[in-house]
Parts: sequence; C-alpha cells; structure tokens
Amino acid sequence: MSNRLFPPYLNAGSFGDAVWVMQMILNGLVGSRRTVEVNGRHEGESVKAVMRLQREILGLAESEVDGNFGPGTRKALRERFGIDVDVIPLPVVTISLYTQWMGPDHVGIKYWPPR
Repeated sequence: MSNRLFPPYLNAGSFGDAVWVMQMILNGLVGSRRTVEVNGRHEGESVKAVMRLQREILGLAESEVDGNFGPGTRKALRERFGIDVDVIPLPVVTISLYTQWMGPDHVGIKYWPPR
C-alpha cells in the first residue's frame, strides 16, 4: 500500500482527496483568473483550470495541454514553483478515504491508495 496522497495520474472524472488538494493548488495558481470549486471532482471548471495552468502558467506545448494532472504537468509544476505533489503523504484522516482515477489509457477504474 502506498503512503502518498496522489495516484500517478488524475484525469477528467477522477475524484477524491487528491483532487481536493489539486483544486486548492489550482486556486492558488490560477484562482485570480477564475476560482475552481473545491469539491473533490475533476470535471468541468476543474479540467479547464488545469488546461489554463498547463497553457498560460506552465507554458507547456499545446500537445501537452489536455486538462489531465499527469506526469508532465507535475514535473512542470515542480520545476517552475517547487510544488511536488508526489511527496504529499497520505494523511491519517482523509476526507473520502481514497481517490478514484483512470490511467492515461482511460481503461479501468483504479483506486488510490490501492485496495
């Protein structure tokens, strides 16, 4: 079982504790442009905010602007702002106990931490 809060990948449709944290980070970085509702669901405005982060703040190539909070976005976030979500530990007490996500292939629902 992993001791990290974030699964390897968050795409549209992901939900749970890691998404709550991602949305708070988004509000800190892109919130002056438009605030994202912190609801633990990565959909709608949350996906658009990740795209704004990728395009306008991190300066990723257009081919990398997809609204998914994956390895490329995390690497750019770490390099540009020193924010490394991959080292955030799984808290003892969580909001929803897990994060549901799908990998970049969009096949099969996965749970984080693994059950």
